Amino acid sequence: MASETRSEEYIMGNDADELHRLRSQHRLLRHEMDGRLVFAPIDFSRAGLRIFDSATADGTWLRDLCNDIPNGTANKYVGIDIATSFVPEKLEPWLEIENQSMQQHFREEWTNSFDLVHMRFGLAAATEWGPQKVVSNLVTLVKPGGWIQLVEADWDDHTDCGPVLAELFGLFGEVFDKMGTGADYAKKLGDWMSESSLRNVETKTFAIRVGAKNPTAQFGHIGTEVICQAATSLTKIASTSSRSSRLARQQADVIMASSAAATANHELREPQGSPWPHYALMGLHVLLLAGPAFRYRRTIATLGTVALIALCWQHPNFTSDFGAAQPFSIAWSTYLATLEKIVLLPPGATPETSFWRVDRPAREATAYAAYGLQKVWWALVLIFNMRGIRWNYQVKNVPAVPSADARSRARFCVRRLGAACYYLVMADLASQAALHVFYTNEDSLRRGEVDSKHLTIWDDRSVVWSFVRALTFAVQPYYTLQLTYTALSVAAVATALSQPADWPPSFGILSETTSIRAFWGSYWHQTLRLEDGIKHVWSRWIGGPSAEESLFVRVVGSTPYRMHLWDMA
Repeated sequence: MASETRSEEYIMGNDADELHRLRSQHRLLRHEMDGRLVFAPIDFSRAGLRIFDSATADGTWLRDLCNDIPNGTANKYVGIDIATSFVPEKLEPWLEIENQSMQQHFREEWTNSFDLVHMRFGLAAATEWGPQKVVSNLVTLVKPGGWIQLVEADWDDHTDCGPVLAELFGLFGEVFDKMGTGADYAKKLGDWMSESSLRNVETKTFAIRVGAKNPTAQFGHIGTEVICQAATSLTKIASTSSRSSRLARQQADVIMASSAAATANHELREPQGSPWPHYALMGLHVLLLAGPAFRYRRTIATLGTVALIALCWQHPNFTSDFGAAQPFSIAWSTYLATLEKIVLLPPGATPETSFWRVDRPAREATAYAAYGLQKVWWALVLIFNMRGIRWNYQVKNVPAVPSADARSRARFCVRRLGAACYYLVMADLASQAALHVFYTNEDSLRRGEVDSKHLTIWDDRSVVWSFVRALTFAVQPYYTLQLTYTALSVAAVATALSQPADWPPSFGILSETTSIRAFWGSYWHQTLRLEDGIKHVWSRWIGGPSAEESLFVRVVGSTPYRMHLWDMA
């Protein structure tokens, strides 16, 4: 018999979000069902098996089964689904996915031809035929001696559910009642199979742990995400129910709002903010330093910086381009260092009288015209030369440029070009490693199926994998920063904008780093140092020098962390 042609809509949506939810749901169920896909006693060592999956979506379950069993590609796998958008354009030669509903009679050649018939979470959509008739229809596909496996949820069982999850399951049950399938079909599956003359009917029950109840944090997050995303779709149906509905429309709207906030972030948010507060913040500091000294410069610098940072924080995501956002996410270091040089000075001191280059006259900026090219260049170098290289305020522990490199521009550029090539290769290797250990699904080995909202250094597979993740996380920014700094040094020295001595190594000596404090202050940043002016102001604020350095380091160390989050949110 030819399959019937009839239009049928998938109520949960047929977009990329729903496909992501179905794949995540598959991972969760597999994990919670002891890692097994099939519980029927089938001898998978035999080749030539015919396996059928109803409501297959993109065929994820069939592909995973093929990968799990010996000689997997020697079998024939057939799936059906009403959502054609889920099906990849190109399928494996051993896989066939048909656009057909479970509420249609199957083609005659399929009758009694499959060794295994499988369906998971499909009966809730049996709104025309009803769940029992769909089960009977699937049974017609099973060959003598074959098996059928149905996996469905018991929406009436709220054991170990919290109040919100219990309310959600109640909502699901109400929606299914309204749709005509009811919420109790899972309990009747055994009886329906027996009535279809099947033998050796067995029922297994698994508790699918979501949220904090799952001991594996990754799958706890996935469970919450899957439930909330499903709730978003189903509450839209509930919100159209009559006034007699047990779940009022307002309750449905509240659940929709809360579930939408918890769904996956596999799609970038639409940019809401603007980069202009960032530009204004940079421009403010340049204008204040390049202009004349005046009475309220410190006040304007403080209030303007705080106000613009607050504006950036209120509207952080102004772009979905990671490359465009990255400079702003690390610009906190220039903001803080510049504010320090304008505001945290002894009484009566100004930036012009406090900072100068060692190869220029002391207080050089006092001789420059306000907003002239010399004063603007002095201001820009003061802002971006945070370590004060070859200035009168150069910080401690800065490694010196090798003397041979310092004497020859050509030698410096050649050596730095070689280093840049090395850093480029290592940065690329680190990026590829990050794609593998952070963004690749451990079960399907597909990239992009990991929600970046839940990335963590800890790996459930082993301590070794956790170490690999931590190492990858550390070396990726290291080599990227080294590459950027080295390339800039070559460009600046080759064009005579600066001297080789202006570009010492960007990091300290790793072998001399013996503590976290030394790593952060000497090796990594080299800028966590107390200027005399800062010490003076800081000691006045906290009442004495004994605790000033420790507390200062804590405050300064916490500020960039928060600003990182604001700019990258």
